[in-house]
Amino acid sequence: RRWQQQSLTDTFASHFPEEVFRTFSFPYIEDLVNLPAFCRYADWVEERGTPIGRPSPPSYVSKLSARAAKGAEGVQLSAFSHRAALPPLVSFGLTPDQHFEMSMKIAEGTLPSERPVMVDEDLKFAAAMMVGSRSELGRLRNEALKAIRLLKHRWQPVTARLRKVQQEGIKQVTKARDIGLLTLLSILMLWPDFTFGEHLVYGFPGVGHCEWSGVFPRREVPPSQKIDPLEGAAQHNRDLLLSMHPGKDDRVILEKSTADAEKGFATRPMTHQELVKHLGGKDFRLIRRFVITQASNKQRIIDDAAAGGQSDASTDENILGFCNALQPAHHLAALTAELTDTGTPWPKDEGIRSGGEDWPDAYRYTPMRPEESRACIVVWWHPEKKMPVFQQYHGLLFGLPNAVTSFNRWSKFAQALVRRLLMMLFSMYFDDATMQDWESEAFHSQSCAADLMVLFGSPWAPTKTQVSSIEADFLGLIHDVSKVEESGAVYFQPRKALAEKITGIISIASEVGLPSGTASKLYGISNFTETGMYARIGRAGLRAIKDRQKEVTFEITPAISKSFELLSDLFKLMPRREYMLWNLTRRRTITASDAAYEDGKGSAGFLSVIDPGRPEETRLGRAITLPANIYSIWGDRKITYIAQLELLAMLVALTEVAALARGTNSVWFIDNTAALMALVKGSSNSHSLDQMAKIVHLACFAIRTVPYFEYVESKANWADEVSRSGTQGTWAPRNAFSIKECGVVSELLTLPCIAVILIFEYL
Repeated sequence: RRWQQQSLTDTFASHFPEEVFRTFSFPYIEDLVNLPAFCRYADWVEERGTPIGRPSPPSYVSKLSARAAKGAEGVQLSAFSHRAALPPLVSFGLTPDQHFEMSMKIAEGTLPSERPVMVDEDLKFAAAMMVGSRSELGRLRNEALKAIRLLKHRWQPVTARLRKVQQEGIKQVTKARDIGLLTLLSILMLWPDFTFGEHLVYGFPGVGHCEWSGVFPRREVPPSQKIDPLEGAAQHNRDLLLSMHPGKDDRVILEKSTADAEKGFATRPMTHQELVKHLGGKDFRLIRRFVITQASNKQRIIDDAAAGGQSDASTDENILGFCNALQPAHHLAALTAELTDTGTPWPKDEGIRSGGEDWPDAYRYTPMRPEESRACIVVWWHPEKKMPVFQQYHGLLFGLPNAVTSFNRWSKFAQALVRRLLMMLFSMYFDDATMQDWESEAFHSQSCAADLMVLFGSPWAPTKTQVSSIEADFLGLIHDVSKVEESGAVYFQPRKALAEKITGIISIASEVGLPSGTASKLYGISNFTETGMYARIGRAGLRAIKDRQKEVTFEITPAISKSFELLSDLFKLMPRREYMLWNLTRRRTITASDAAYEDGKGSAGFLSVIDPGRPEETRLGRAITLPANIYSIWGDRKITYIAQLELLAMLVALTEVAALARGTNSVWFIDNTAALMALVKGSSNSHSLDQMAKIVHLACFAIRTVPYFEYVESKANWADEVSRSGTQGTWAPRNAFSIKECGVVSELLTLPCIAVILIFEYL
């Protein structure tokens, strides 16, 4: 048997102070904890070579690995010497011949945009069970829930014992949470967070120092950085109280703060005298409450830890990491990888369905250490009493840095429990959950996850449930899984409400002007929705709105009007991001471009290889004839137009090879860093580069090419000769490139987004 009664109960008792279970007789559970439901995951990881009994945390990845993984999401973080850049695909110090030879070789391997996403071991386990035990999933999940119910019932005396040692406020916060069962499951699931149970009983860190949990990568915090959060509190409290006055959101704060008190998350609002009496004269530090209005118009109360000094007094040994809105596709990538690895065909007449859930008052249900709650006493202006009032919270506050870590220790553990006990493709981002399953099992598995949360005492919010369907919303993006079994594609786009929010802001601003606060909201929402679009669409063209955040005027300038036009066009198009689960090794295109600008005269050209290494390989090049009006479009640069010409060369190359490069994964070599970074970021501080970067990414979207931009040294650039000597050079013909002259459709640089996309779709 995996678990022996005595060793298990000894381990459990060691999680708490010795006196808690000194005279306590634990109930017999050896028969239950050795049921398959509680051993299946541990058996699986050990079969894969993990030593018996080793803790099984979420996967830790290095920063470099995490950056590489972004490639599978169509996101290039940086290039060349920037700290977020991946190692170069082709090494430096080469001749043009050597660089070209190496470029052709990289086309035979895996490009950055084709690397598989790394997923946690328990997601791989869920995928393995979904493939290997597909016909039994429903029965296995029912058996797991039955086993957990039996264990919960038999372990009740332990939970009752733990409740007796809880402080009254924490007891109120966790009264529905099965603090005994969860601690026991943390042992059975080999969870590395050894202090989780203790903190569930006595409170999690809120202010001050947060020790390493074992769940996230670790950072070293020198003793010199650890600060007493109550240091200087008296003067801080006096200054804060002198600044208190009525505000426009006082009624919102009153309503929500009173509701927190009624739910047991906090004390009732107190006067200053009542607070001092409540704390028995102990020191305390105040934190001021305010309201933010989210994109959905939901108003949320936040506590200002930055102004209150709680942030400066907080240190954390945990380096947090979270999934993103593309996580549903990562789940299905794990599933398709398991199908491929086991040689299992996609099940006949079987599709995928996706669902979502949400926890209510998630932070508030996570208890905070009482001694640390004194360092964040909430103060707000009471609109009826017309004076400041105070509350001590027993649950975590929004706004505290350490509260993020403390809450996500529970979120990560709950995620692991669903994956390991119910064998589900399931992930959480804070309190939001997403899950995918076979169509035939999805409704049942979602119900099982809901039942599991009820057993833990953390039920989902009924109004937030998204019943499993072909579409679901996760973190503001709608993902569509209707074509997975047919084409292996998952589609993403922003939720309709966000699009309506943006168009609504633009409509009102067009009438009354754009103040800095509204500009900040518009810029933030617009950049978020870009996540759900293809590549970097939506990054460029917004500089005027970004600049307005620091300006005092309301005026709608021509530049802001153009930004409004860009956003309006994008949301008419609603471009979708396409995430491919298989056939990742698509056709390739490799292109090098270059430009020169000397004595007031410019020249440019490019060389491109489509389908390198295949029988249908095509090698072509163009010497670009620059129109006389091109410099006037960019304005007076006084010194040089080289960055503009370099980016123009790449844009012309994309135009010339559009029909051949459609549907390829492409690598673009550029030897100018300003042009390169504009392409990587999708935007630039230079208006001319910003506009061309926008057009490049619109064009890539239209012809469905996934680009990767790479720096090439000028002396190694095999397009250098064609940019200078045009059709008279010898290198390109010697390497079987067909060279011609071509012009520039300069009108592309001034067309609206819709027109650009329609043109490239036609090419």
